[in-house]
Amino acid sequence: MTLLEGLTAAADQLVSWPLLLFFLLGTLNGLIFGILPGLSGSVGIALMIPLTFGIDISEAIVLFTAALSGQTFAGSITAILLNTPGTAPNAATTFDGYQLSRQGRAGYALGISAMASSLGSLVGVVVLVVLLPAVRVFILSFSYPEFMLLAMMGLAAIAAASRGSLIKGLIAGGMGVMLSFVGLGSWGQRYVFNSLSLIDGVDVIAVLIGLFAISEVVRLLKLNRPISQVGDMPLDRSQVWQGMWYVIKKPFLLIRSALVGTGLGIVPAVGGTVASFMAYYQAMHTTKDGKFGQGDPRGVLAPEAANDGKDAGAALPTLAFGLPGSSDWAIILGAMVLYGVVPGPNLLRERPDIVWIAIIVILAASWVTSAIGIITSRWLVPVTKVRPSLVAPIVAVLALVGSFGLERQFVDVMFTVGFGILGYYMKVYRMPVVPLILGLLLGAEAERSFHLSMNLFDQGLLVFVTRPISLVLLAITAALLFASVWSVARRRKRLDADAEVNIAPAEAGLVAFIGAVMLAATLYSYTFAANEGRLFPQAVGWGTVALVLIFLVVARTPALRSRWGYFISEELIHFEAEEEEGEADPEMESQEDQTGRERALLVSLFGFLAVAWLGGLNLVAVPIYVVVLMRWFGREDWRKSVIAALVTTVAIWFIINYILSSPIHWGVLLAPLF
Repeated sequence: MTLLEGLTAAADQLVSWPLLLFFLLGTLNGLIFGILPGLSGSVGIALMIPLTFGIDISEAIVLFTAALSGQTFAGSITAILLNTPGTAPNAATTFDGYQLSRQGRAGYALGISAMASSLGSLVGVVVLVVLLPAVRVFILSFSYPEFMLLAMMGLAAIAAASRGSLIKGLIAGGMGVMLSFVGLGSWGQRYVFNSLSLIDGVDVIAVLIGLFAISEVVRLLKLNRPISQVGDMPLDRSQVWQGMWYVIKKPFLLIRSALVGTGLGIVPAVGGTVASFMAYYQAMHTTKDGKFGQGDPRGVLAPEAANDGKDAGAALPTLAFGLPGSSDWAIILGAMVLYGVVPGPNLLRERPDIVWIAIIVILAASWVTSAIGIITSRWLVPVTKVRPSLVAPIVAVLALVGSFGLERQFVDVMFTVGFGILGYYMKVYRMPVVPLILGLLLGAEAERSFHLSMNLFDQGLLVFVTRPISLVLLAITAALLFASVWSVARRRKRLDADAEVNIAPAEAGLVAFIGAVMLAATLYSYTFAANEGRLFPQAVGWGTVALVLIFLVVARTPALRSRWGYFISEELIHFEAEEEEGEADPEMESQEDQTGRERALLVSLFGFLAVAWLGGLNLVAVPIYVVVLMRWFGREDWRKSVIAALVTTVAIWFIINYILSSPIHWGVLLAPLF
């Protein structure tokens, strides 16, 4: 199917009512989760995945892409009105957007954001459409050696984008690749441990739900305070049209900012936060009479245009090469794999209609979300004042029950809990999670491509250095790693001679734990029967263990840490540091209290697993866990906690029985009775 045929097929599908319905649902998902600070759009997308089984791949792409594109403008609503960015990329918008609100020009700022988001998305999609044919011709030259090196380049790109955490990014990537070897493959069983539940490998979606949703639940309940405590801001709708017209009068700034977002979006894992700040700073430095930080409308226009431009940019590496351009696209990538559609060169060859659907929805969702956001912002903003004790328990049980619905295996719930805890600590100690996801997605394909390259081309390892495209990919991979090291070295030179990264013992402990697991997995690989089946696990395992040792030696040696500390880590940004500057809230819990809550929350997850295993997941563990989270961690009263638990249980029972048509999970004690 050609690209033109794919466009025609995509247009025919998009005018059908099921896809229009999924488009609306996805847009609303992005709007709601985008406007909730702390609950990023990634969480919303991950929570939808278990609810999409049985629908067509086109419908799923419409749902997920609409949610992804819909969250960006939604996050600017709270950034402007409450000085609380709904998503991380909206942080730059607070600098001038909130100042405009304080000046009584909230509607003006929202109008600028809405129009800049819509037109920025348009610019990004135009760039994507222009580049797509050239990319398609280019990837037709790819074969197994290129697929192998492409996977390596993707891991290097995402690890390199981790700033001072390059080594931690590579360690996370190695862990993900090792996870991809679990299951039954061409060389027999690997890391199955005689369990039928592991025959098909580690479920990517269970990992995604844990890393994003469960870790956010722990964070929200640990802080135990309302999402926003800022008073209501006036919203003068008569100013909205003035703000929209202002964007029209600034075409060069709009296009320049959108191109910054699109260009940075193309680079895997750079993300919208970097794009929005880069666009903000370029606007600041190209304006002579600007009053940035004091309510300059250009300080809203630039980051919001870049935010939506980056979504289209991030789609290019995801759809064309299978390399997620952002964490949101990483989740969509995992969902596509679940549906049997692997993004990359084969997707553009065989299903260009899927690519066109994603492109059209990116643009349409941005425009629709802007319109809905302007109309409903007065009623959406109060949602940010909802206490985490009311939001987090619902997210938790949806995530845990949803992970079971993937394959109806309790082991997936265990994976969700395990990776939720791991993801929480990875975020605390700034170990990037996207390399882990990418390693899990690409590891098996990289191994397969490597062996096919060795067997089909009869050149040995020379096949990776004798083909022109392979050489280019190797050069790019080396350049990415070198650029990351060089960037850190430059930053280190600008600091005082006595400056030193303070690597917390717990950070080193997390890395050491991962190293111990990788060492055990590597040693266990020597028991595999097939020699070819051992090669990749051992190469990845020993390489990751070596990186862990380098990290620990530098972290624990003062002389080395003073000189090389910035190459292995950077100053931690703890979740507790998210508070605005000012006087401390007298009702705020102390650091010791929050640490105790954190540990209790993590222990409660294991308690949930125990209750679910013994008594059942849906009708026993869910209501108990909702009550525990709301009553003991959220400090809600008994009446409200019990009512919420009953309503949640009934809703989940309805979804399982009448939407998913899935059997109720009963534990080992109750299963004989049913």
